Amino acid sequence: YGLAKGQTAALNTIYALELEDMTIVHLGALADTELPKEAREGIDEIDVLFVPVGGDGVLSADDAHKLAVSLEPKIIIPMHWSGIGKPKSLEAFLKAAGTNGEKVEKLTLKKKDLVGRDGSILVVTP
Repeated sequence: YGLAKGQTAALNTIYALELEDMTIVHLGALADTELPKEAREGIDEIDVLFVPVGGDGVLSADDAHKLAVSLEPKIIIPMHWSGIGKPKSLEAFLKAAGTNGEKVEKLTLKKKDLVGRDGSILVVTP
């Protein structure tokens, strides 16, 4: 991502991938609280959303939660909370979501794993 701690990104790339019948969106080092119109138009139904939550050049925990909820993904995976982000940013994100999240060390997803999920937060631990 080319981010040093405390430095804002001048350019960000958002990735939307179609893999095994799932739409996976990676917001990169997003610092803006709203997606550009072009990006929103290019994203239909999101199965898995990777969202930066750390502050210090990426979305704050509260802003990340608001944006994630507005995009209505089945699964939300917070990132940038370890190393780049502010201390306790993951805890702040989970508090905003009103959950402890589901902590996993390794993640493998299939389309069938998405059934019944509506904004579930998975925390992939380093």
